[in-house]
Amino acid sequence: MTPTRDVLARGQPLRLLSGGAGTVGELLGSGGQGSVYAVDTAGRRLALKWYHPHVALADVTLRARIARMVRQGPPAPNFVWPLDFAEIAGSPSFGYIMPVISSDRRELKDLFAPPPRGINPSLYIRAAACFDIATSFQRLHATGYCYQDINFGGFFIDAERGTIQICDADNIAIDGEPGGVYGTRKFMAPEVVRREALPSTKTDLYSMAVLFFYMIFNWHPLDGRREAQASIMDQALERKLYGEEPCFLFDPHSDANGPVPKVHDWVVARWAAMTDRMRTLFTRVFTQGLSRVQDRPIESEWRSALAHLRESIVDCPACGFSHGVDGAMVQRGCSCVSCGAAVPLPPQLNFGRDPLLLTPRRKIFEYQMGGGYIVNEEPPVGSVESHPRDPAILGLQNVGKAVWAARTADGTKMTIAPGKTVRVVDGIAVNFGLREGTVSGVPSAAASLGSAA
Repeated sequence: MTPTRDVLARGQPLRLLSGGAGTVGELLGSGGQGSVYAVDTAGRRLALKWYHPHVALADVTLRARIARMVRQGPPAPNFVWPLDFAEIAGSPSFGYIMPVISSDRRELKDLFAPPPRGINPSLYIRAAACFDIATSFQRLHATGYCYQDINFGGFFIDAERGTIQICDADNIAIDGEPGGVYGTRKFMAPEVVRREALPSTKTDLYSMAVLFFYMIFNWHPLDGRREAQASIMDQALERKLYGEEPCFLFDPHSDANGPVPKVHDWVVARWAAMTDRMRTLFTRVFTQGLSRVQDRPIESEWRSALAHLRESIVDCPACGFSHGVDGAMVQRGCSCVSCGAAVPLPPQLNFGRDPLLLTPRRKIFEYQMGGGYIVNEEPPVGSVESHPRDPAILGLQNVGKAVWAARTADGTKMTIAPGKTVRVVDGIAVNFGLREGTVSGVPSAAASLGSAA
């Protein structure tokens, strides 16, 4: 079939399934499936995705999928979801209207673009964006949908805050039903590459992990020695590396596809600077999870590990390289994996697993005290605040509803009512009601007797 394009004219009228109408505006972009135009509907500026006729004809379930999504609505507000079905008199094709992507967003693929187009957000922003994606797909999958084609092109990032908008919603299908796409090269799960399975929530979990690895490491998790030594990446070799014989770059049981000096040095350093929780999840999905779909981490596991990483980042004062700090790193001391300089750590609040780093403006949640999964919309119980006249002095403010009981290292007891603050000093133990945490690692210059204020 010869691909055809249905070019719309500015000012052309369109009708909506809901009974409304609109007018086609300027062309915003075009791709393999169709083109996106600005539209005006009752004075509201929206976007129209209009399919090339050959796409509308070939994908026999596309019309029904879009109509169903319009009826059901988005699973989360950051999905750029179909709002209404659109047709134009005399055209063999169709489309849908959707919100316009926010002007402060950048295409996710700009993370990997060279200057001046490329962007390089901090590890904190990257972790926050991954967290947002995991949350969004948790909600999508809970409704019985799968995305099918996770890749760079479906995401827009706010590089200042780490929030995400997700587009290409027309790829979404009910889990278990055939959709219109297998996926994108290097993102597809091995069983999809081998054409042994169709896209599903289980293959979404694999593709999402590939996306996370790209976002954090700027690299593909299966691109190691074998890819680096390949003279030509043809279709047969690609099928072998990503479908038939996939092997993780950091597989702990095999160095067959391990990192190559001077090729993967930065990726190796970033891996060494990761928290153990993140390394564990990546290792699981890209070793056991390559063949056992039930071993792929689910969204709640990623959310927990990413939230911990996001709040555990400390930068090297000498070179700026970011490190994810966990209990093991606190115990052995932190030296920069990039330049070797000593990396001073902020005070820690210890509950028995990984400590919580007490950095200014950090919020403390009950789920963090037990290392459990994140509870959506859970309010914080504590907040780390700097002294207004001496930023080196930190306090832990009670922003919850319960009274805390505290005990200093010399046994002095006190209570901290809601709205009050206790000074962060070595050895002070704070009982939050469910768990008790003890402060350690306070710099000597800031250490003195704790008190409630």
